[in-house]
Amino acid sequence: MKVLWVTNHYLPDLAEFLKEKKSFSGSWLVQTVKELSKSENIEIHVLCPSKKKFLQNININGIVYHTIPTSNKDKFFKPTTSYIFCMNNIIKNIKPDIIHLHGSEFAYSQAYLEIENIPVILSIQGLISQVNKKQYYFGGIEFSKFKRVILPNEILKFFPLFLRYKRNKYRSHSEIQQLKSSKYVIGRTEWDKAHTFFYNSNVNYFSIQEIIRDSFFNNRWKIDNVDRITLFCAGGYANPIKGAHKIIECAALLVNDFPSLKLRIVGSDLGKTKNLTGYNKYLHDLISSLGLWERISFTGNLNEESMQQEFLKAHVYVLGSSIENSSNTLGEAMVIGTPIVTSYVGGISSLVSDEKEALFYRFGDIEQMAWQIKRILKSDELATNLSEGAMQRARIQYSKEKIINEIISTYKNVIEVHAITKLKENILM
Repeated sequence: MKVLWVTNHYLPDLAEFLKEKKSFSGSWLVQTVKELSKSENIEIHVLCPSKKKFLQNININGIVYHTIPTSNKDKFFKPTTSYIFCMNNIIKNIKPDIIHLHGSEFAYSQAYLEIENIPVILSIQGLISQVNKKQYYFGGIEFSKFKRVILPNEILKFFPLFLRYKRNKYRSHSEIQQLKSSKYVIGRTEWDKAHTFFYNSNVNYFSIQEIIRDSFFNNRWKIDNVDRITLFCAGGYANPIKGAHKIIECAALLVNDFPSLKLRIVGSDLGKTKNLTGYNKYLHDLISSLGLWERISFTGNLNEESMQQEFLKAHVYVLGSSIENSSNTLGEAMVIGTPIVTSYVGGISSLVSDEKEALFYRFGDIEQMAWQIKRILKSDELATNLSEGAMQRARIQYSKEKIINEIISTYKNVIEVHAITKLKENILM
């Protein structure tokens, strides 16, 4: 069985081969493609977008990589004639039995869904058509508050956040068209399933989780080893969606009860970064106004090992997102066993249960967030019970063997269904 994956960025092995910067996103793809490549009778090809030239048949560790020249128009508006021409050449060269699209966020995916002689599966990662809604995208911050942190000479520097918001409207339109035209979809939560069926009631939907990296299963959170009263915000502050501002506001509410409180946030140190604009300046000014600089530290970018150390040392992992489908860092926290406080948004309730494996709060309700954190900080028994519950569920939910078997079974099922459907269509003709 020949499988063609279509991804939205270089996978690490290809990035290293091409001497390009590695992406920090999509860790589940790396683990999954490696496991699939070990399976008998499966030949994996991975097609990645590139700003550079067209490359084919780069074999790295048994996985065959290809790149396709991809413009902004291909990504954000619709696939160009040039893109479609290159795509057809690649498919003609590989002759895949099935095509697997990883993500509905970019417009070029639509070109694959119009192929008739090869079955195409669309995997939902996030849903840009939902994420880009104003109440989610700006994390509940009013436009007027953003405007207050923009100096006249910094308008152009801040413009990218609003530009992405406007441009994402085109991506949202493309995504909805993809959902409408997909015959086969892989999702992970009731949330993405609901939105899929809203646009396409005839779709064949398969529920398959993402793989968590092996090394996370080798570590186990223990209450005796944590840095007491330390919160960890793994989502960082790259986008208001991740809710770092709400976690900072929550920390201010906890300081009186916990004078030694520490908050660790993924990303560069905002206190040492010059010429801050936009959301970063908003966070900087928020921390200053709340007097929290002594309580907050920044981790910088984290690799696999350093991310695990943050989870192991944290007393509580806090997910502050305004919207999520299936948070990868939430899964990592579950596997390691770091006690979780999470916003009740999107697909989160399909991954963890309130009071059993995590504590929930409504996004924007910083008092309830603070209360749930306080419960864990004051009770080692509760912290340990949540940790054990999350680890037990994670070892079933994120079982590598289970997920790989489900993917292979889905491929075979889709190929068979597609062949039968085509046969029936030919007979009727």
